[in-house]
Amino acid sequence: MIAALNLKAMYSSIKSVVKYKTETSDVIQSFHGVKQWDASSSLLFMMYVNDIAENIDVNIDGIFTLNELKLFLLLYADDQALLATSAQSLQHMLNDVETYCNKWELKINTNKTKLLIFEKSNRPTQICFFIYGTTLELVTHFK
Repeated sequence: MIAALNLKAMYSSIKSVVKYKTETSDVIQSFHGVKQWDASSSLLFMMYVNDIAENIDVNIDGIFTLNELKLFLLLYADDQALLATSAQSLQHMLNDVETYCNKWELKINTNKTKLLIFEKSNRPTQICFFIYGTTLELVTHFK
């Protein structure tokens, strides 16, 4: 899951241009967020979500376990991935993440949040998952 954080005081103004082939747009000014690819983006993200794992209830059935180690959350740069072995536990963890984000006034970009289900069935899972009342997109692959 990708959390789109609204970090207001990082820069007084972010200026960007769009370049297409040989054409360059006028300057676009933004007063929210951090610069794309800025090293501070990942650092700020980690500072905001450093305790998120403590706010996800893993004492439920359906948590992926490897040699008694509960593996339920992966963090990389400013991306997150939740892991579960059942639809019910995944939705439960999504609810926990939503509660955490509401508490700290963070917002997950549901347009960029995707679900990937690994299964051995000829009939794909038809379960819907939600966050903020929005159905999350089910995909067959991602980079």
